Amino acid sequence: MLDKLASVLKYNFLVVAFALLFTACGSTPAPAKKVTPPPAWVYSILPDDTSKKMYGLGIGNNREDAIKVALNDMVSHLSVTLKSSFRSKEKVTKYSQSSVVTSDIESSISNIKISNYKVIKSYKISYNKFAVMIETDKQKFVAGLKANLKDQEESISQHLQGILSRDILTRYNVEKLLAKEARKLNTTVTIISILDKQFNAQKNRNFILNVENQYLKEANKLKFFVQSDSASMPFAKKIQNFLAQKHFQVSLKKRGSILLSVKSKKNLNNSTLKIVIFNVNISAYDGKTRIGGKNIIIKERYNGSMISAYKSAAIHFEQDIKTQGINNVLGIDLDID
Repeated sequence: MLDKLASVLKYNFLVVAFALLFTACGSTPAPAKKVTPPPAWVYSILPDDTSKKMYGLGIGNNREDAIKVALNDMVSHLSVTLKSSFRSKEKVTKYSQSSVVTSDIESSISNIKISNYKVIKSYKISYNKFAVMIETDKQKFVAGLKANLKDQEESISQHLQGILSRDILTRYNVEKLLAKEARKLNTTVTIISILDKQFNAQKNRNFILNVENQYLKEANKLKFFVQSDSASMPFAKKIQNFLAQKHFQVSLKKRGSILLSVKSKKNLNNSTLKIVIFNVNISAYDGKTRIGGKNIIIKERYNGSMISAYKSAAIHFEQDIKTQGINNVLGIDLDID
């Protein structure tokens, strides 16, 4: 009985062993997963910009990030092209402010937003790495710059028209600001001229020059006449000196000037600690129109000499002008560099 059982077990063992051997011999190992390399464009040199197209390449954590990088790349290439073209042009025209203009070009280009782009190639490198190539129509880009230039010129013209009847200080301040804005347009005009060889920039240059000349004429007309009685003369002198230091014209004639009228009163406190209280009143007029003014209180210790008290008050008045600004002290609005 035991011999028969042993024979059966031996038989079954041989059958199982044979089956395992057959299975092992018949199986083949799983093929290694094939890694597909990214397309050649992902890590290749970006195509050169053409007369009609501009390109940008970017890699980011996702598609949106990659597009942002590609747009910055496009702007960077554009900046290099423009600066290189301007330097070549400078050699011909011998323009003397190359470093200034190229810096302005770089600054202006960095602020340009390119919206009319399209993604022409995209590839998901890994779960957190994406690559895109974008292109934009250069002619549409230039057309956008031209439209923006036109809008800015129209805005400046409207502002200039709107201040014709205002007082001279308002005209001076606004025209000074608009002249600065107009000068910035030079960079845009230069960029368009480089990208569009058919663009006639003379009209735009003339517009900028006219805005600047209008401001310069207003600045030349701006004069101040400081009027005071003899007692208020120490305060008036401080105003005159400050305006002259800031290169404003201080006139000896009232006619055609902004009138700064300075009047003061003093009051001596007869208490144990004697204090002189100076009430300085300043009024600003453009013709008969009051355009500003302020009342200032200055307190000084009285040591027996009113002349000394006046001198001390004038010094503190001057300090107030320097620390608080002449606009705050005089109650006017004057654009000072």
